[in-house]
Amino acid sequence: MADFFGHENKFIAELDGPVNDLQKERDDEGDLTLNELGYKVLHIRNEELEDREQVKNKIKSVWSETELTDSEDYKTTEKSH
Repeated sequence: MADFFGHENKFIAELDGPVNDLQKERDDEGDLTLNELGYKVLHIRNEELEDREQVKNKIKSVWSETELTDSEDYKTTEKSH
């Protein structure tokens, strides 16, 4: 389930905690499906939220990439671990 969703530019941000470590394969399959549908998925570890400026910059960077890229051709998933 997505934590944040941008419909117009097909951007999804997911906050990942310890449970995501236990279901990595399931998350990867979900990301692949979303990528195939043209969505860009950014994973942010809960620990990263301590540095809000870094998280904000990461989101802005990925968000701007989705605005500049044709979503049909952009199928990569960013994961920060």
